[in-house]
Amino acid sequence: MIRTVCKAFFLLSLCLAIQPSLYAYTNFPSNSQPHQQTDTVQTSTTETCLTVFVHGIMSVKPHFTCANCIRFIFDRVQNTNYARTVEIMRQDPIFYQNQAMQEIGLKKIDTTHIQKNNASSALAAVFETVYQANADVPTDNHYYTFGWTGLLSPSQRYRDSYDFYRAFAAEIQKFRDRGIEPKIRIIGYSHGGNVCLNLAKVYQCNPELPTFTVNELILLGMPVQCETDYLVNDPMFEKIYHIYSRGDRIQKLDCFSFKRFFSRRLFRSRCDFKLPNKLIQIQIKCTRMIQSTSRRIQQRRCNYKKHAYNVKSAPIVSGKARFMRNASPGHIELWFFGWTPVSYRHHFPLHPLPIVAIMPIILQAVNDFQEKSLFHKPTLIDIRADHEIMVIKNQKSQRVLTFARFLTHAEMQKLAQLVLQYAPDHYTSKMYNSRIQVASEQAFSEAVMAYRTRKKATRSRCKMNNDEWHQLVPNLY
Repeated sequence: MIRTVCKAFFLLSLCLAIQPSLYAYTNFPSNSQPHQQTDTVQTSTTETCLTVFVHGIMSVKPHFTCANCIRFIFDRVQNTNYARTVEIMRQDPIFYQNQAMQEIGLKKIDTTHIQKNNASSALAAVFETVYQANADVPTDNHYYTFGWTGLLSPSQRYRDSYDFYRAFAAEIQKFRDRGIEPKIRIIGYSHGGNVCLNLAKVYQCNPELPTFTVNELILLGMPVQCETDYLVNDPMFEKIYHIYSRGDRIQKLDCFSFKRFFSRRLFRSRCDFKLPNKLIQIQIKCTRMIQSTSRRIQQRRCNYKKHAYNVKSAPIVSGKARFMRNASPGHIELWFFGWTPVSYRHHFPLHPLPIVAIMPIILQAVNDFQEKSLFHKPTLIDIRADHEIMVIKNQKSQRVLTFARFLTHAEMQKLAQLVLQYAPDHYTSKMYNSRIQVASEQAFSEAVMAYRTRKKATRSRCKMNNDEWHQLVPNLY
């Protein structure tokens, strides 16, 4: 009897002790979805984020002539055959099928439907999937593209930045009118990054414009130039991530300026310019295992995979082991999808994804371990998709800061299946180059017609002047 009473008393005490926990647990709609809270709580915890993708220039390879090089150096590309060709290309939907690019201006990305041949929706879909899988709080994301002219011209990039600023400020105001202060993330690729940096210059020159703060500015493969690099110190930008790759050979090729010789890969301090602590420079590296059907090599690959976390092995840490290969992304692989017919490798470890698609997981790893790194040295992130890890350390250092989890093979396969739903059925280099050729020929024919029209008008004016002269001085003829 005494034992029964003691047991009942113990159970009653236990129930009273855990009552608050049970009450808190039952507030969730279900055990499998703990993040789904009531409307009141969700309103206070859910944040709104606006993400804008800004593309790079249109390829100048078909326009690389001596005359155009001089125009590039003197920044006189307006009203030229090159400018008209790029304008025609910007209106051709075929160039929207392999990268996040839509029409000119600020355009919202449709994320509600799966649309073939729409790379912008594909990037938004995979970016959202990766982001939500690693998000700490529920986030209502809205995705946009800003389409600019794509000309290789610093003055035109500033004019495009002015249009970008006004359009984006108007879009932000729509959220503010609803009582929402959104978080802002802008991702600029190649010279699109310089368009983004010029936003600070636009406000400096036009202080009457509405203000906003860019919480995250992500620059991918941006040519670093003295014309815009100092703008990273502007208070408009709260956090700046400069992403680059040693496999990117295009980033430094812009030499069309009297102020510098070539563009740089990294931001560097000068006598009148100091790098701020809010700037984080990240070198992206990809390491893959050698592909072979040999049983002996496959066995050694398995042995290396078992020792993937061995920080004491210099070959493993550096990625220079016998059966490891450097597959760092090129300029195209930072931004374009795998069905791009030119310069995207089929053996790229993230195929068919670009680096920009996995930025949420990269930035999370950097932010978690940034306090361990050295601010004066870039952070090196070595993505080893075969091992499902990321090796994070300072550049030119053998000391590993940490190992971070990367996407599993199953997750990579799901993301690949997701984006392939948006891929075009037929997209070849021959088709791609033919559309460039058509645009060039159309621009040339328009230039010829304009020249003939001007010449005809000049002859008409000369003839009219001669007739008037004959009437005034008839005795001379």
